[in-house]
Amino acid sequence: MKRILRLLSGGGGDNKLVFQGFRRSFGFTLSEVIIVMLIIAVVAGVCIKITRTKLDKVVTYTYFAAYDTLNSVSANLIGNSYSIKKQDTEHKEGTCSTEKQCPDGYAFDKSVCDCVSISVTLPTNGNDFCEAVEESVNTVSSNCSGNNKSEISQAVASKDFSGVQPDIVLRNGMKLYNVKNDYVEIPQLKGNMKTGNVSGFKFASILQKFSGFLTGVMNNLTPPVEAKYYCFAINRTYCQGSGGTFVQNGHDCYCSCPDNYKLYDLGGSFNTQECRPCTGSCGSGCSNCDKCTGQCRSCSSGYKLVGSSCQLCNTSCSAGCSNCDRCTGRCSSCSSGYQLSGSSCVACNKSCSAGCTNCDKCTGRCNSCSSLYNLVNGSCTMKTCDSGAISTCTSSGGTMTSYPDCKCTNCPAGYASDGSKCVELTCATDVVNACVSSHGTMSTYLEGCLCKCSEPYESTGANTCRRKTCNADSISQCVDSGGNMTDYPDCGCYCPAGMFLADGKCVTMDEGGYIVYVDVNGNSGDSILYEDVFPFYLTLSGTVVPGFPEDGSERGGNSKSDLEVSLQYDDYSGQARVVKWLLKSTSFREAACKSGYIQTSSYCGGMTIDDKCKVQDADCRIVPIRPIKM
Repeated sequence: MKRILRLLSGGGGDNKLVFQGFRRSFGFTLSEVIIVMLIIAVVAGVCIKITRTKLDKVVTYTYFAAYDTLNSVSANLIGNSYSIKKQDTEHKEGTCSTEKQCPDGYAFDKSVCDCVSISVTLPTNGNDFCEAVEESVNTVSSNCSGNNKSEISQAVASKDFSGVQPDIVLRNGMKLYNVKNDYVEIPQLKGNMKTGNVSGFKFASILQKFSGFLTGVMNNLTPPVEAKYYCFAINRTYCQGSGGTFVQNGHDCYCSCPDNYKLYDLGGSFNTQECRPCTGSCGSGCSNCDKCTGQCRSCSSGYKLVGSSCQLCNTSCSAGCSNCDRCTGRCSSCSSGYQLSGSSCVACNKSCSAGCTNCDKCTGRCNSCSSLYNLVNGSCTMKTCDSGAISTCTSSGGTMTSYPDCKCTNCPAGYASDGSKCVELTCATDVVNACVSSHGTMSTYLEGCLCKCSEPYESTGANTCRRKTCNADSISQCVDSGGNMTDYPDCGCYCPAGMFLADGKCVTMDEGGYIVYVDVNGNSGDSILYEDVFPFYLTLSGTVVPGFPEDGSERGGNSKSDLEVSLQYDDYSGQARVVKWLLKSTSFREAACKSGYIQTSSYCGGMTIDDKCKVQDADCRIVPIRPIKM
């Protein structure tokens, strides 16, 4: 700015160069140069101010869009599932004189002539949940196969998601992480006693009824203005005139010098630069080096490159080597008792063959044999048994052992050796009886005397059968979680009212769910947790809860600046309906806890439900406040 003021007041020689640079590069007149420079100065200052203000609002607005998107997904998945389950219940066969009008979360069951609860949940398998979400939103790309639990854990620990591949990328730029991993027990919502039927579906319906403003907003955001930088012809002249290469990429310009040349700043109004040759010398033993840094690139014979300098080779030959390269240590010939293996000498250590008592360790050739072998052409051949004994054993299906044992062995299945030949065998009587008495059938000895068990029995591995049972871990998991396991072959886990089956165990409505991390501004931010990446809790029953750090601090979704809500009280117990606001412009956590929408102490931190929200014929609903869009 000071330089521009000097120009306007008639500055010195440097200022004339500035004018000349503008005129040569863009063909501007003197008055036009002054106007352009004033505009650049004013616009740059205004843009910085607007950008900072915008950044304060962008996260708020995009966070609201992320919350809106997840609410829409939850309402869609739960609503469709609810309709199917309700339809299945209503289509049951039965005879009823009259039908009841059932409330939300219930359907009329014709088989019992009464309203029955319908428990609806999100998919409990991570890949199924990811695919369901993918079908509910407009995506640019997605990958719902496998899992990336360890990668997500590392990103959460470092608070940096910039290197993580998102599971789903939406058309509005938002990125969703941790969507394809199986559901987990959400710490902040563990022990929540709110287990109402179709939990979250009623809330989603209320949002659709009273919050018509929940729409996508990312496409309406105006990107911040970028500062512009210009190249000047004078820089090209100085650079190329000194042997350098002038590189220009749009408005980004710089000078690149050749090898053994160094870039020098000449100063001035244009920060001009030129290339000057380096005058350094190579060190001892160096055949080629960088004259600017003195770093050696290659060495003379008898020297080796260590780091960026050359050192005289003095490597000793390894053990057994009679001649080697002093730089590399590679051996070309070996001493007696050693042999060349690649570029080094190894001691000969070949083992003598069977029966050999003395042999050459390098060639393996035998010099003498034991009493059971004959020495033939440098190897030992074992002495054999009598040919008649061999013939008797082999003709009965056996194999004669070597001299001097000469025994008949290795008889075929169903046969055993009596010393000189193989004789046929039968299954043991007690083994046969044990198999048959335990609901099995014994095969012949030739078939291996195996006990074949009939259903619902299985082999014990000891030629007896036992009745099959359900998997012990499955039984324990089901029973420990409050369910009942049916007997084999059904092996089904049945859960009590208020609970549902997930991965073989019974869980309450709001204890399990998905922690979805959302990069609310996509590629525009740094993808840092609690700066532009925020967690959202989606319980299996469809409840969407903004996440907050384990330390309980209100950052991200739980901050008023990012997701502001109000709590509306709707009392229809009297003759006239009463609607009023219990809370206005408060955090989601306060409204959710005081309305009874969430009741866990870990999330609510000592807050209790407002007495008005406990009235039977009344409803307390959370209404998100649409943030101001810049």
